[in-house]
Amino acid sequence: MRSIMNPTFSTAKLREIGPLLIMCSDRLQKVLEKENEKEVNITQFFKRFTMDSIWNCAFGVDIDFQNNPQNIYFKRCEALFEFLSKPNILSFIGNYFHEFLDPFMEVILFLEKFLSQFIDFTRINPILWFMNHVFEIVEIRRKGNQVVKRDYLQILIDCQTLTTIEVKLNLALFMIAGYETTSIALTYACYCLAKYQDEQAKVYESIRQHFDSEEEINSDSIQEVEYLDMFVKEVLRYYPTGTSIISRRCTKSTNVKGIDIPEGLVIAVDVLSLHEDMDLWGPVNTKEFYPARHAVKRNPLAFWSFGNGPRNCIGIKFAFLELKVALSKMLINYEILPLNDMNEELELFEAFVRRPKHDVNVTLRKRI
Repeated sequence: MRSIMNPTFSTAKLREIGPLLIMCSDRLQKVLEKENEKEVNITQFFKRFTMDSIWNCAFGVDIDFQNNPQNIYFKRCEALFEFLSKPNILSFIGNYFHEFLDPFMEVILFLEKFLSQFIDFTRINPILWFMNHVFEIVEIRRKGNQVVKRDYLQILIDCQTLTTIEVKLNLALFMIAGYETTSIALTYACYCLAKYQDEQAKVYESIRQHFDSEEEINSDSIQEVEYLDMFVKEVLRYYPTGTSIISRRCTKSTNVKGIDIPEGLVIAVDVLSLHEDMDLWGPVNTKEFYPARHAVKRNPLAFWSFGNGPRNCIGIKFAFLELKVALSKMLINYEILPLNDMNEELELFEAFVRRPKHDVNVTLRKRI
């Protein structure tokens, strides 16, 4: 499965999806125009932008969530992630009794079909609503009889070796893995730009050195902005998001430094300790936000924001592209003013992902 899926996130494939990301980012700039010099809840704007990007790039459906925040699809998808962020029986079984997750889901789906005329199971479990609608989109596209779109779904369909159910599950994974992680990363990035004004100036200057106007930004040119790349990586080092879901199953009994690890044992990676390790990330204090540390070549296993090794996040290139396009266009258009309290520290909450406990507010000023 992995070898089949890897080419769907190649540079060439991302180049095809790039214009959709640009369109969604342009929408973000338009909706922010109404908020000039106002304190805004930037977290909510990033949520709608990321949702807009996923539905366009993955599903080929343009609902324009950014201009329609009350849309039922947005509300139900938000309910899905709220469900995932709280303790529930599905996550409990998935984490501790993963062998029983598939049969448990089959029972739930059977009950949902049998009792749906009496009970709306999708309100109890938003995952069911999401899966039903995603599967419906796949069935419609599989039938053809329409213009072929250049989105992730079409790339999966064109992959002749994937079955229909594999296409559906990978499409669902794209949303579950890519929505909240990216919107939170953008929130962290915006917070850092507001808090560290000198860094904002450096990132802005590096972008302006490459682009005379935002129309020049595309999936290839954005990769040339070196300091932007270092800034994004430092945000993800300083504020890793998926710390609780990075784990590996031991496939063969082994011994590491005198510790016996039996076959089948699941090992969780201590991402925070790795990202704060002075031996890996010094000599500048790892508690300090310092993007230039990424100019130095590091141990490839030091950075775990997307996992690592052959089982790292398959969408890493897409995520970096989405982050860089959104941030570069925002900084070309707006100055992010200093926070009211520059010594303020984010209060974090860890569930499915590690995120700010409260939404982040910033003030934007239109650049002249």
